[in-house]
Amino acid sequence: MLPPTTFLLSHISTDEITALKADIGILVAYGRLMPTSVIQAFPHGIINLHPSLLPHHRGPIPLEAVIRDGDNITGISLMQLAPAMDAGPVFYQVTVPLADTITKQALADHLGLLGAEQLIKTLPSIIDGTLVAQPQDDIQASYDQRLTKPMSQINWQQPARHIERQIRAYAGWPGSITTITGTDVTITGAHIWLDPNPLLQPAGTFEKSANN
Repeated sequence: MLPPTTFLLSHISTDEITALKADIGILVAYGRLMPTSVIQAFPHGIINLHPSLLPHHRGPIPLEAVIRDGDNITGISLMQLAPAMDAGPVFYQVTVPLADTITKQALADHLGLLGAEQLIKTLPSIIDGTLVAQPQDDIQASYDQRLTKPMSQINWQQPARHIERQIRAYAGWPGSITTITGTDVTITGAHIWLDPNPLLQPAGTFEKSANN
């Protein structure tokens, strides 16, 4: 087996991949469909490290989706890459509890390290065939659509919990934006204030507190 090689798919052809004579490919954070010709260039195919508990949260935004949707758990899935989006059989999964304060970047860092550790541990068994991938239950599958910039606008008619989760989920890009006195402002952090005597003001009202 040759030493591992890292490359950008946009900078290399299928023939060049085949010439590497690699036994297996590893895919992380790609977010698009892989051409069948590239998958077939590896004798053992491509193993995808997907940051969700497949078949839940198929698609390009599993990190954002679990935070935004208020899931209690998430995890990583090591799957055999297939031409369909995140639909290949799964070799191995690890479940991770999801704290209700975690940000997208913190979750990405944690699952990235966990996924790398589990990949190193399981890869020999995948290659020698002792670890067999199991088909996903397509009936249980959920799909998340790609984020767009207009989705960054905060809808103050939504419940406070939903807005707080959106701000954590969309941190970085597309961000969470609102307009204050005619100026677009990106909100990077928020918390829910459980006031036993809330002021009866419309949603989205801004107020300066005595502590700020």
